[in-house]
Amino acid sequence: MTSNDPSKNITPTSISDSTETNQTTTSVEFFDRERWHDVESENDPTQEESVSPKKWATYLLSIGILFLVVVIAGACGFWAVYYFSSLMPEPVVPESYYRTVPTQWTEYVEDFVFFCEVNEPLCFAGNGYDKFYIGDEFPPSIHEFSIKTKMGRTIPLPFKPMAIAMSGSGQLFADQLIVAHPDRIAVYSLNGDPVFSWSVPNTKSVIWSLAVTNNAVFAADTGQRVVYQFDEKGILLKTFGQPSEKKINQHQHNENKTNQDNISNHPSSSESVEIFSGFSVHVSPITLTVSPKTGLIHVTNPNHHRVETFTANGDWKPVLSWGGNDSGDMVGFAEGCNPVDIAVLADGRIVTAEKLITRVKVFYSQPQKNSNRQLNCVVAGPEILDKRPPNIPQLASFHLPAIDTGRPIFITTVRNDVVVFDPIMRVLRYFAALSTPNEEHKP
Repeated sequence: MTSNDPSKNITPTSISDSTETNQTTTSVEFFDRERWHDVESENDPTQEESVSPKKWATYLLSIGILFLVVVIAGACGFWAVYYFSSLMPEPVVPESYYRTVPTQWTEYVEDFVFFCEVNEPLCFAGNGYDKFYIGDEFPPSIHEFSIKTKMGRTIPLPFKPMAIAMSGSGQLFADQLIVAHPDRIAVYSLNGDPVFSWSVPNTKSVIWSLAVTNNAVFAADTGQRVVYQFDEKGILLKTFGQPSEKKINQHQHNENKTNQDNISNHPSSSESVEIFSGFSVHVSPITLTVSPKTGLIHVTNPNHHRVETFTANGDWKPVLSWGGNDSGDMVGFAEGCNPVDIAVLADGRIVTAEKLITRVKVFYSQPQKNSNRQLNCVVAGPEILDKRPPNIPQLASFHLPAIDTGRPIFITTVRNDVVVFDPIMRVLRYFAALSTPNEEHKP
């Protein structure tokens, strides 16, 4: 008997198919539409990528860590270079490398030596006769020494002295001490009474050398690499020593136009014109001296191993400047930022001091005819200046501020004699000129 109930005609296969159909329908109905939306957004070029705050925090943290690592690595590298360089020995110059002055160059003899009781010497000057003045950093003061009585008075100062100039009779601030402090230049009486002071032109000025004339005070600023000229009121009159190619070329052009009679003495516009490239400083300071005979200002240019000459108006004189040879031979200056100090004799000749190869030499103030050298003679060399004299105490340990300034020795003059102060051994040496100069057999 055939049944008419449709449900009874469903086969197992159809039931299975139906079940699969229902399952498929169910899976479509509960599909993860949010995920599908995210996938569509990633593939949509019109949609901008958004970065979550968590990712931003991760990026910033990574950059911060990287920056910190770079800073620490740089600091460690800098410390390593500083530490290991301090362990390296100082440059050693062979004994045969100009450390003994040939006898034909020597025209001075050491007259006397005495010990100077100073704690931390920073600067040195003389009055041109019989008195010498040493600036002491601790405590800030100036010690006076005499050829006859050795130790003299001590003048207390409010600040540490960086440079000293003793004004002579007929000069500006006559018979008084002119002292450069870190932020000012001051004038003191020989009793230590303050007379007058004025501020330095720049907060970064570092003045290690002073000179005085009858109407001006000159200061060498190592920090700014220039020379200042002040009047009796402390007013800045001139600043010179900057690189001045355009200024010199223009000055030369004006001279050619206004001095037609001497046109042959000046280079034409087609010829090369010597220019002043400026002062170069690494360790040694800029020092200066003024010739009482010519009025010219002689300034050391240590990193270029030269002495530059200027007029009182600040005009550079290339013909009267010399150096540039750092070979260490007798005529040139030894390597290592030389010369370190300069002075002038009564007859106008120039005295220079060098470090590394410790030497004091005398140069002509004018180029010599029939000679390619400007060196006149040698005052003393390492065989004298590097040895501790007899009866001079051995200092066990002490601070060396003069080494910090790059000037192991200081010089001044007494007429045509030369005085050398060694701040390491605290020794003052007086060298007298020979009565008969030796001009024979010099190269």
